[in-house]
Amino acid sequence: MHKRLLSISIVSVASLGAASPADPVVTWVLNRSNFAVAVKDEFGPRIAGVLPGERRFGAEDGFAIPGLRPGQVFKVFDGLDAVIDENGDVTTSGGTLIEQAAQMVLGGWKGEAWLDQRHNNGDREWDVVFSEATSGNEALLEGPVR
Repeated sequence: MHKRLLSISIVSVASLGAASPADPVVTWVLNRSNFAVAVKDEFGPRIAGVLPGERRFGAEDGFAIPGLRPGQVFKVFDGLDAVIDENGDVTTSGGTLIEQAAQMVLGGWKGEAWLDQRHNNGDREWDVVFSEATSGNEALLEGPVR
C-alpha cells in the first residue's frame, strides 16, 4: 500500500517547477523496516544500500526492498522524500505540487512490465536496482555506492 502525505507549503505553491541536477534539492530515504534497501541514484545507474534504521540523503530515483518486495522497485519523483515503514509501506512527502501529482499518478511500486517499457525507450538505468530486487541477497546492499 502506498500512503501519500500532501505537504503543501508556500515554497511548494510558489515553485511549481521540476528539480534538475543543478537545483539544490536535498531529499532522503528513511528505512524503518527490518530489511536492507537498495536506493537508485537519481543521476545514474548507481545504487547505495540503506540498512534498517538508517537515512540516506541525496537525490534518489527509487529503491528496492528485496526482503519485502522481491522483483519490484518503488519509483520516487524528484524532490520527494520517502519513509519505508516496518511493513514495507512507503509514505512520500515534500516536493512541489507537480512532483506530488506525478508521484500519485506515475510513481509507486513497479514490476517487470514497467522495466520492459523503459527498455523499449532505451533506458537501462533501472537494471541494477531490479537486479538487486530480484536477487534476494541483502548482503550485496551492505557497502558503498556502486
